[in-house]
Amino acid sequence: IQRAPGKDILFVEDNDYLYFLHLLKETRRKFSFSVYCFCLMPNHLHILLKIKKINLSEGMKSLFTKYALYFNAKYKRKGHVFCGNYRAFLCLDDRYLIAASVYIHLNPYKANLVKDPVDYKWSSISAYYNLPANIFLDYRYVLNVLNDDVKKASLSYMNIVMQGKPLHFKNVIEDSRFLGKF
Repeated sequence: IQRAPGKDILFVEDNDYLYFLHLLKETRRKFSFSVYCFCLMPNHLHILLKIKKINLSEGMKSLFTKYALYFNAKYKRKGHVFCGNYRAFLCLDDRYLIAASVYIHLNPYKANLVKDPVDYKWSSISAYYNLPANIFLDYRYVLNVLNDDVKKASLSYMNIVMQGKPLHFKNVIEDSRFLGKF
């Protein structure tokens, strides 16, 4: 998780989101990360990934520094683009992996940016629904936790997302009522 300071925003226009995704793809390749899902919100972002080497700090520093340099140059500004260091959490089991992914994908819905999480174009949820073949995202890893048949897994995943929509709590990751649903 990374965020902008105060009420600042990280993405002003579509090209900012696109450039960040370009940098994320580049960082994934350079630092050998597997990216499972993401959500780029106007003032913060979430990335669920797996490291293959002990280089998370180096990779995140590279990603966020490159984006900050781009953002400050483009908008002719100085100062911090991000509010301190990123926050990282360990995902130690499959239930937590699914819950973290759903939490990330529900972010725009919970922030009232869209009426349906699938409608938010700056998250990876459409990959979980449309199952594209050539994409930098390893959504199949998460879906395979639910079912070896990726189409059945996609339906199950979208069902879990829809079950999470009406729940009135801040953090689906820590709520046992949600985790018990799958």
